[in-house]
Amino acid sequence: MVLQKVKEGNKELLRKLEDQRHVFIYKNAKMFPYLQKDQISDAYSEAILILYANVKSGKLVELKASLEAYLFAIGRNLLRNESRKTSRFSPLEIDLADDENQVTEKQITEDKIVRDCLKKMGPRAQKVLSLLIFEGKSIAEVAQLMDFSNTRSASTAKHKYLTKLKRLCETEKLKYQCFA
Repeated sequence: MVLQKVKEGNKELLRKLEDQRHVFIYKNAKMFPYLQKDQISDAYSEAILILYANVKSGKLVELKASLEAYLFAIGRNLLRNESRKTSRFSPLEIDLADDENQVTEKQITEDKIVRDCLKKMGPRAQKVLSLLIFEGKSIAEVAQLMDFSNTRSASTAKHKYLTKLKRLCETEKLKYQCFA
């Protein structure tokens, strides 16, 4: 019955779905703190369009959960994809000073945050990232030193560890900015 209303473009149902936008934004702003509220709102709009297209095309003929739950799941998947794209292209910004006389307070703070976050990671991740970041080793050298089967495995691990480190650093930077 609900899907029939979606198919017919029932205005009351659409208003009800639109009323859920703020709930969707609120819940997902916590899950995806690096995305803008506009991006989250756009994902909700796109989720409504996908829902409508799935109902119209016959892909969705029966709901196993509520309409809102289905819509939120679509939106969350869209946000995950957006988050992956964003994190893939956002570099880890670490400014380690070359000359100790030119060290700024910001660099000291960022260096401390990176080192603190690195301590929160597992020992293998700590070692791999220390070799790459602080010792300047190449991925081939890291693969050999850490007994990876090949450089592709080391590169995959590097990407995974850097992504985790980025998230931890961003969270710590936000905490630091709140208390500074």
